[in-house]
Amino acid sequence: MPVCTLYVLQFCWYSFKVRHDLVLLEPVPSMKNLISLLVLLLASCGSPANHSARRGSEVEAGVGYKELISDESALAEARRFHAGTDYSRFPAEVGPLIREFEVQNYVCRGRGDIPASPRSCNRRFFVGAALRRHGWCFGARRPLDPDQWLRCREDYGTRRGAAVDRTEPFSENHIVRVAADHRRNAGLLPQSGVSGGPSRDEIEALRTPLGEAWLGRFPQARYQSFPASIRALLQRYDIEDARCLPHSGPLADALRACNRRHHVGVALERLGWCIEEERRHPCAEVQDHWPGLRETDGPIYPDSFVDFIARNDRHAA
Repeated sequence: MPVCTLYVLQFCWYSFKVRHDLVLLEPVPSMKNLISLLVLLLASCGSPANHSARRGSEVEAGVGYKELISDESALAEARRFHAGTDYSRFPAEVGPLIREFEVQNYVCRGRGDIPASPRSCNRRFFVGAALRRHGWCFGARRPLDPDQWLRCREDYGTRRGAAVDRTEPFSENHIVRVAADHRRNAGLLPQSGVSGGPSRDEIEALRTPLGEAWLGRFPQARYQSFPASIRALLQRYDIEDARCLPHSGPLADALRACNRRHHVGVALERLGWCIEEERRHPCAEVQDHWPGLRETDGPIYPDSFVDFIARNDRHAA
């Protein structure tokens, strides 16, 4: 079956199924718009060459085949879109978080010329964790009610003990693969000799011990099958990955751990080793590896976002 036919069938299924999505903050498109988009999809089936460079990870992340656009410009557009929204009806400590959630959700889901961004999906996840600490959820009081912002104790799903995600929606490795696919679809090629990233002093700081509890969970013996030059980095990567979760402590600490995990991943790639989910192997064995991309794209959580969460985290107050 042609790939374009699968896209059309998937589109039809999506258009007519009923969704109960806790992050669906925009209205369902009109039938007229849906039909127009379907016509465009059918028209694209006549160009098989257009499909040859498309990658599965982009479909998985919901990233459209659109022009490459930076995270910063997409977020700026999202903030302009929500500039006129009144958040004064929410408590003063909650309004900024709801605004940030909706901004990140705007970029996460994509809209118009803005491709969906799994990086923003991960940031939205941490903003949602901060909102839950304040006792606010996006849900409904009864099963068939429309979703809205309300106190978690009023949310039907929360009262019934619905599961809450405890990990980032997308791994950093997945985000790097999506970024590589974007660049390939934009006609870009990998560059050699990429500079920048963490300094040698920063890498040395990442090797410092984290305490007996963490070292006990991730003993050095687990890494004996790897070259001696990367064992400490692999151990540190796993420790920071475990700390990159919304535990009971300050959320900003979890975000800083996520960023340290990123820097360790950059250091490992500089030594020729890549981490693919649960696998650790030489980057030369990784299909479609894009050298230096993790380094040039930078951490998922910029300092400004970490500072915002630190200011609005109830635990830190």
